[in-house]
Amino acid sequence: QELFHGAAGWVNPQRLIASWLAHPNIALKMQTHAGDVAALDADVVVVACGYQSPDVLPTLDSLLQPIRGQVEWGLSLNVSVSGYPVNGMGHFIQTQRTWVAGATFQRDERDLTPREKDVDKNFEKLAILLPELAKPNLASLREESASWVGVRTAQKNRQPLVMQPDANRYPHLWVCTGLGSRGLSLAALCASRLLASV
Repeated sequence: QELFHGAAGWVNPQRLIASWLAHPNIALKMQTHAGDVAALDADVVVVACGYQSPDVLPTLDSLLQPIRGQVEWGLSLNVSVSGYPVNGMGHFIQTQRTWVAGATFQRDERDLTPREKDVDKNFEKLAILLPELAKPNLASLREESASWVGVRTAQKNRQPLVMQPDANRYPHLWVCTGLGSRGLSLAALCASRLLASV
C-alpha cells in the first residue's frame, strides 16, 4: 500500500553531515589505521565505525548486529510516476536525475556483493508499491538499473549505542554506533548525549 507523507522533507545527508562536522573542535579521521585508539592524542576520541566498530574494539562484537541492504537505482526514468517519495512495500524515490527503489533487509550479513535474487525482490516490491507501473515499464527500469549494497549496524534492542567501553582505563574513549536505519534521525540526539557526558 502506498503511503504519502505530506509533511515530509528532503535531506541531503552529505551536506547535513558536513555542516555538523564543520566545527573547530572536531577533527574527522577517515581511512586511517589506528593500532590503538586509546592512545590517540585528543581530549575525546569517538569510535563511530558502524558495523566495523568491533574491528576496532572487539568487545563490541556481542552488542552489535550487521544488517545488509540492497537497493536498485537508475539515472533516468522514462515513465510517469509520483513526483514524491513513496513508501510502504519498500520505497521509491525519484529526483530529476535519478531514482532509487528497494530495499532488502538481511540480519547478520556483511557481504557487499549485489545479488540477483535481491534485484528480483526489490522489483517485486516496486510492482506492489506502484501498480501503475505496468510490466513493460518495470522491465525497462530493470534493464537500466544498477544495484547498490550497504551494511548498517544496530543493537539487537534497536537502541543506538553511546558508551564508554572502559571508563576506568580510557576515560577519553567513547563509542557512538548502532544507529541502524535511523542514523540521520538519531545522530544529533546521540551527539547531545555524548557531549553531556564528557
